[in-house]
Amino acid sequence: MGGGAVHDVYNVPKGGAGQVVLLGAPNVGKSSIVGALTAAKVDIAEFPFSTHAAVPGMAHHEDVPVQLVDMPPVMDGHAQGGMINALRRADVLLIIIDLTAIEIVDQYEQAMKLLADHQMKPVSSADPQSEHDEMEERDLDAIEATALPKRAILVANKLDAPGAKENYDTFLELVSTDLRMRAISATSGEGLKEMLADLFELLNVIRVYAKKPGKPADKESPFTLPVGSTVFDMALHVHKDVAENLKTARIWGGTVHDGQQVTGAHVLTDKNTVELHV
Repeated sequence: MGGGAVHDVYNVPKGGAGQVVLLGAPNVGKSSIVGALTAAKVDIAEFPFSTHAAVPGMAHHEDVPVQLVDMPPVMDGHAQGGMINALRRADVLLIIIDLTAIEIVDQYEQAMKLLADHQMKPVSSADPQSEHDEMEERDLDAIEATALPKRAILVANKLDAPGAKENYDTFLELVSTDLRMRAISATSGEGLKEMLADLFELLNVIRVYAKKPGKPADKESPFTLPVGSTVFDMALHVHKDVAENLKTARIWGGTVHDGQQVTGAHVLTDKNTVELHV
């Protein structure tokens, strides 16, 4: 008798402008961060391993949805089975350390080792592949041939705790890293807005508002497109028939004059308003 399909508790379909997976040791506050920024039903507890599977939630940077995915903790630099694939699939990793922990440097080093052991090199670059290519051109020995760049930021949580600011300064003195760092408190909310802005930048996307002729722009549900997208790319997101029949477009915001007429090849910028004409 054949068995049923095995459900992967770590595989979360991507949503929003991009998927951000949280990585960290027990009790660093991953669930608290997801709980503070989303409506996800996370288990927030003082004891370790209260999270047993991937838990997704939708946060917002301004009007852009960003998917955060809580994961079970890593222990001594080891992750549970399918978590590695989840880390590989993610658009960005949020590496969490605990400013109240005695072993804060170990938390950072174990996360770095876990990624290195699985051929992932965390970088705080919006276009990590270009950075990887440039390094290869400069010095083929500068990186491991099999290590692929993975967009990531390093977040130091529990900034509201007594002595946390001093611990953060000490960590910066002890650890040399090229990763972008952000000190936050999931409890007080300090730094969360800035952290989401960092994530939006690393996702390397823009938001574009659609406008029907003679109607105000729809500011409630922007399209999110990769940086470098054109008017034609946006039209494809609306409908393939719109793209195929696109004649011109009018644009507001960014580097153009308000209402300027452009072709489908025009490259869009963040917060453009676009009126498509077919």
